[in-house]
Amino acid sequence: MLRVLEEAEFDKYVDFAYDLALDLTKSSYPTYTDGIKTKEDFVQRARAAFRKDSEEILLFEVDENVEGWIHYYVLKEDAYVSFCAFNINTNAAQAVEEFIAYISEKYSGCVLYFGLPAENVDVVSHLEKIGFKKEDENYVDVMFFENYQYLPEATEIVKVTRDNFAEFAEIHKVHDDDMYWNNERILKAFDEWEMYLLYVEEQVVGAILYCFIEDMMMEIFSVDFKDNQYDAAIFRTLLIKALNEGKKSGISSLTFFNEDDGHSVVQELGFTHISKYVIYTRTI
Repeated sequence: MLRVLEEAEFDKYVDFAYDLALDLTKSSYPTYTDGIKTKEDFVQRARAAFRKDSEEILLFEVDENVEGWIHYYVLKEDAYVSFCAFNINTNAAQAVEEFIAYISEKYSGCVLYFGLPAENVDVVSHLEKIGFKKEDENYVDVMFFENYQYLPEATEIVKVTRDNFAEFAEIHKVHDDDMYWNNERILKAFDEWEMYLLYVEEQVVGAILYCFIEDMMMEIFSVDFKDNQYDAAIFRTLLIKALNEGKKSGISSLTFFNEDDGHSVVQELGFTHISKYVIYTRTI
């Protein structure tokens, strides 16, 4: 069964939840196995749930034993439900079914998003069994900037401003239907993002989108190509620009969810591989 975690019992169960977060086979994304996020980060993020109307932590119990910790959040305006933690020790399929039943009563019509390590076979296999759609699959890699040395940059890279955002939007529009950070949302939160365009013979051939997170790390959200055709040279050029900017900023790390085509380039540039990430969705 599921029950709401009371703030008074937080300390009793948070160590158990964090131990699960360190096991790719029993946890969800965001992962705490990446060498970046700490136990203090986990505890701080979990405590914040008690101050947010859009979040809740549930305990999953089997035969009166706590076997899971589910910290979910809701974006009502986007009809979106997902997780800060879906960490289950045993009976993962039962936990999934009970959560779907629970959340369906509260937010019927929303889309439920499970972002998971591919290593979490118990949850992944059950989601596939009950008709969730796999939306994406990526390698998750981290650059620790203490190990990175600046590389030469192309001169044809231009920073995106509000004045030339339309050029970025044109090449990024391929994601308008399959990525939360589409052009409309990026423009609304423009100052939170870093974007660069790569030109060849005065034509945009590629773009990169990333952000800095709390002055400690950065995350790349997309690398886009003209006509949506992957090009290794363009990919490498844009990635080097982001890495150089990250190094210059003084932050410690960069997280990158990348696809099969570019993973050899990512490895060549010195990233550390963490896991495979998969995302499954279903309207509830």
